[in-house]
Amino acid sequence: MPAEPTVHIVEDPEDSLGLAQLVAGLTNRLQGRAVCRPTPGAETSPQLAADLLVALGKRFDALRFERVQTRAWDLVDIWIEAEQVRHLFVLRAHLQPARAWGELVSLGQRAGVEIWMVYAADRASRDRPVNKPQVWTPAAFAAHWISDDHNGDENGTDIGFPEVPTDNFPTFRASCRRLLDGPTFERVDRVYRASMDETTAWLACRHPGSTTLVSPEIDIADAAAQLQGLLVGDCGPAEAVVRLRGAQAAYFRAGWLISFRPTLVPSDSGLVTLGPGLDTAAAARLRRLCTPRSAAAMVLFLLADIRSEALCRLDIGNVSTDASRVELGEWHINVPVYARSLLRALLVERRRAGASENDPLFVHPRTGGRYVGSALRNILRSVSAKTGISTGSHDSLGSPSGPEAWLRARGMNIIRLDPVPAAIR
Repeated sequence: MPAEPTVHIVEDPEDSLGLAQLVAGLTNRLQGRAVCRPTPGAETSPQLAADLLVALGKRFDALRFERVQTRAWDLVDIWIEAEQVRHLFVLRAHLQPARAWGELVSLGQRAGVEIWMVYAADRASRDRPVNKPQVWTPAAFAAHWISDDHNGDENGTDIGFPEVPTDNFPTFRASCRRLLDGPTFERVDRVYRASMDETTAWLACRHPGSTTLVSPEIDIADAAAQLQGLLVGDCGPAEAVVRLRGAQAAYFRAGWLISFRPTLVPSDSGLVTLGPGLDTAAAARLRRLCTPRSAAAMVLFLLADIRSEALCRLDIGNVSTDASRVELGEWHINVPVYARSLLRALLVERRRAGASENDPLFVHPRTGGRYVGSALRNILRSVSAKTGISTGSHDSLGSPSGPEAWLRARGMNIIRLDPVPAAIR
């Protein structure tokens, strides 16, 4: 059972704009904080549930749009757990009926969430519908929450990473040194060297007894998984390219060439992309959906480029408990921090239904059986239509899947270099 939640009352007699702005600024998904702005005087329980889903990033009409109105509170519970919310702030709580207060307290009890009711004390009933709340003044509340400890980037990414040259890896570092100012180059070069060192160490582990830098054999599936883990992380496209250039240098030293055909999008920005994938913008669009299987299916498709038939074969045990890693038979993919809750929501939903590690990850809501490929393809098409996220020309209708397909979709190929003749060494 979750721990008994703490209910906080923030008394704001002035109903001040300043406090409302402070509370609104506390929203931070990665730090487990959500802010709800409930509809004043909501007459129905589903309306409050819809407001809570909006606080969790969903569309205001998500329940109707996805035809899941009857599951409103079930979906609130699932997403609260999936997003690992620890603090739920409710603005202008004095405009809510006692029933709504009771439902919020009940939600906190089910999920172990601390509930913060912000309301104009002189407008509310003297008999609060909460037992033994912790009462705060606006000043004390502000002093508690205004600190560097509570700040952080919503997506967990460094949006200020500088743009970098589009040179290929042999001249990339030199171009960075020539074109970037000193502090900017140092920042870029730290990422480059860290990626090169990490990849060099990974290559060395493939052949622990070798006395040379050259790696005689590399399993393509292992290499694809290593590159995917390096590139699909908490970084933007520019930093991902720097990481790739560092990895290319390490592979080249080991006798392997990673060819990469960069794409400039948009053409006037110099932004190099690594082909299809799941960036923070796509994750934010998927978070607006409230049906877990829809968001999870597109997350896996974008990360791994696997066909719907392969998605149908996944079991719950293929996904790690924290949704950071997915086993795909011959290889695995790493899930970036900003997208894990989208996959974790499906795990929560399935386990709430009593499913075990060996049960299907994707099941039909009516039959309870494992999805077939055509049905899951329809889900991907529906998600694409609702979010504007294209599945691209490598759609799941018949394209190959697996590590080599993942590499090709990003314009990459791994080629074994011919050994250098002894006379030239």
